[in-house]
Amino acid sequence: MNNDIYFLTQKFIVAESVWDGIEHDFEVCFFKEHYLISHKTKEITLLNANRQVPETFYPILLNYCKKANILSAVDEPFELISIDFREDWKLFFRGFHTLREEMVLDKVNNIKTFKKIMKKFNGKELPMAESSFLIEPLKGFFIAYLFWDKDDEFDASLKILFDKRLTALFMQDIVWGVIVETNYRLKNHFFYTSVFGE
Repeated sequence: MNNDIYFLTQKFIVAESVWDGIEHDFEVCFFKEHYLISHKTKEITLLNANRQVPETFYPILLNYCKKANILSAVDEPFELISIDFREDWKLFFRGFHTLREEMVLDKVNNIKTFKKIMKKFNGKELPMAESSFLIEPLKGFFIAYLFWDKDDEFDASLKILFDKRLTALFMQDIVWGVIVETNYRLKNHFFYTSVFGE
């Protein structure tokens, strides 16, 4: 597990080392939110909303900043994968670290609603499942949502995939954090809210 983050009773404890490697200021966009990351004050400010950034969201943004400049240079083709692509990733995404698909399914019960929400978040339609979209919460950080509508036998279902290139740069906890945070925004149909601020 990433030494920057320790999961304890469903909370983050943010270690001082999470700031290692941050040597200048960054501005990062998570969907429509603009965050200013100050290496001097070791603070993150949300620029376009009057809301304090939860410190539990810091590790996600800081780890992204450390790797964002080399994300596009990863020498692997774009490929969508599931958590089952490798045994160590499959084992990580259990228990507390499930992808929380139900967060989205709680609000999406048909294809029409699914498409409406995905388009609100600038999703790009994909030729997969009954309906699917590619979401980019952070630049270069791609997550795919595959949706199957309910029928006489089965309830609606959702599968989440992500870009394999992310696994070359980010630990499982960061990928998990971004996906769960994205799910929370999709669930609430709202940009300026955070699961880590609850």
